[in-house]
Amino acid sequence: MKKIVLIIAFILIYLQGKAQQEYDTIIYYPPAVLNCPMWMDSANLYNPNDPSHYYQIFYHYGLLRTQCGYNIASLYGINVIGECADPMLNNIAFSQPYHLDSAALVIGIAAKVYGRKSTMGGYNYFRLRDSSNVEVAYCSIPPLGSLGGQPGGLSQVPLGKYYFNNQVMLKDFYLSADVIETLPGDRCTYQFDHTCTFNADTTCLKIDKGCPVDDFPYLMKGGSNQWTRFDQDTVYWYYRKMHIGFYPIILVPKLSLDKEMNIDNTCNVLPNPAKNYIKVMSHFKINDIEIFDIRGIMVKSVLINSHEKQINISDLALGTYLVKINTARGSSTKKLIKE
Repeated sequence: MKKIVLIIAFILIYLQGKAQQEYDTIIYYPPAVLNCPMWMDSANLYNPNDPSHYYQIFYHYGLLRTQCGYNIASLYGINVIGECADPMLNNIAFSQPYHLDSAALVIGIAAKVYGRKSTMGGYNYFRLRDSSNVEVAYCSIPPLGSLGGQPGGLSQVPLGKYYFNNQVMLKDFYLSADVIETLPGDRCTYQFDHTCTFNADTTCLKIDKGCPVDDFPYLMKGGSNQWTRFDQDTVYWYYRKMHIGFYPIILVPKLSLDKEMNIDNTCNVLPNPAKNYIKVMSHFKINDIEIFDIRGIMVKSVLINSHEKQINISDLALGTYLVKINTARGSSTKKLIKE
C-alpha cells in the first residue's frame, strides 16, 4: 500500500512539474534563410526602390533568358510564388518542406501574404502536412478586407501569424498554401515571400546565389492531384533551390532554448552590404533595434515589436555600423556596411 501511495505521489509531482513547464512561442527561420541575401518580398514587387530587388534579382532573369536562351518569359517580371490563375503557370498550391533536428509542437504558420482575393469565392487555406504529405491541420488565409480599415490590407502586415486548428508534434513536415480559383474571374492573386536561386547548367551561365535548402519546394498544378518538386517541373527547374516564406510557429521549452540556442544564431540583418533598406529578422520577437557608428554613437533607433521589420537606412552616411537587435530573450549585435 505504501508503494502505491509513493507511486501516486511521484506521478502527481511529475504532472505538476509538467504543468509548470514554460514554453516559448517562436517563429522558426531556417539558418539558410536567416543568412540569405536574395530575399524577395511579395508586396511592392515592382517598385525599383524596394529592397526586394536585392542584388538586381530580376537582372538574373534577363541573363538566363538572353544569354542562355531559356524560355522563361512566363516568369520574367512576375512573382514566382503566386498568381495561380496565370495561363502559363496554372498552379493551385505551393508546399515548403521542413526538417527539424527534433520533434516540435507545430501550432501555426507565419507568412507574408499579399493579394486581392475577395470572400465571394470562399476561403483558401494554409495546411500542415506530415512527412507522408497527409494533412494533419489547417487554418484559413484571410481574404481582402479581413483587416478592417487598415490601409493596404494584407500587404501592410509584415509577417502574419495564422494558427492551426490542431497542434501536432512533428519533426519532418510540409507547410502548404492553397491558391485555388473558386469562382470564374476570381483570380487568386495571393503572393508569398521567397528566396530566389538560379541553377543554369554549366554549359551556359551558372547563377548560384541565394539560399540552398535541404529539400526542394513542391507545387501542384491545375488538373493534377500530384505534388511535383520544383526541380522536376519544366518551369521551376531553374529555381529549384528556393525557400518559400512559410515559417512554422512552434512551442519549445524555455529550458531547451536556454541550453541550446545562441541568440546570435536567431537574428540577422539583410542585405549586407545595404544601400537604402535592411530587414531585421529573429526567431524571437524583436523589441527594438539600435544602430551605432564606428565611434559607438547611436545614430538611429527603431521600435519594432515583431519578428521581422524593414528599416529605411537611406539617411545614414556610407560606412560601417553596428546594429544591436534587442529581442525578448536577449540582444545580438551585427555589423552592417552601408554603401
